[in-house]
Amino acid sequence: MLQGKMQAMPAFSFNINDMTVNIFNIPTAGEGHPKHVHNYDHVTAVHSGKILVTTEKHGSFELTKDSPPVLFPKDEWHELEALEDGTSFTNYFGLNANNQTNLSE
Repeated sequence: MLQGKMQAMPAFSFNINDMTVNIFNIPTAGEGHPKHVHNYDHVTAVHSGKILVTTEKHGSFELTKDSPPVLFPKDEWHELEALEDGTSFTNYFGLNANNQTNLSE
């Protein structure tokens, strides 16, 4: 679990049409996103390195650049932790005026 560890912030964040894209470059293993939940679905894809994913319904598993993107359903908690220095991943989610803002403003 990521308790007490650094939470990752996006290196780049932008909107295109109806999608928000957050790109994360994690310099140090052990950083990521502590256990959290959203009221919207999102997809995560790994571009380099490796992350440990822990979810409410599917337990823990690893993702690499060779893994297919993973859908995280809304209202289910999940956690993402970089297992290697230099890990890069992207979160994709649709815009919803009720709970998201334009991150490029």
